[in-house]
Amino acid sequence: MEQQLLPKNLEAEQALLSCLCVEGTTDAYDSISNAVKKEDFYEYKNGIVFGAISSLASKGEAIDTIALCEELKQLGSLDEVGGAVEVMMRTDGSQTSTSTKYFANIVSEKAKLRDMIKSFRIGVEDAISENKKASEISGAVQNKLIELEVGSE
Repeated sequence: MEQQLLPKNLEAEQALLSCLCVEGTTDAYDSISNAVKKEDFYEYKNGIVFGAISSLASKGEAIDTIALCEELKQLGSLDEVGGAVEVMMRTDGSQTSTSTKYFANIVSEKAKLRDMIKSFRIGVEDAISENKKASEISGAVQNKLIELEVGSE
């Protein structure tokens, strides 16, 4: 059986990071901070960079590649993401802040789809193992789907 890849859009992740760094202020980040979290990024390194952007924004500091590299260094994560050159490539400034919400919605939607798949997989595994009642499995899956739906409002 062919292995299927999980939903993701790496280009949207990188474009979002670029949007967040283009103006040097926290305005773009503030507009999407409730919609996207570090864990929503499929690419681990993009999540680390987003986490550093979140950290800068929470301190009210400028968000640009130099400040971002410095923050990653302070967090001990600069090498983990591939160094300053890699950070500059991920935040290349080829986007405008007007697209921030658009890319944030894509990143968030793909994360929700991955969460749904995970919930369904757990439900399938529980059903196959026959260790739980059908009503328990169904309830757990339904609760997770409701949680995902509520989180998207």
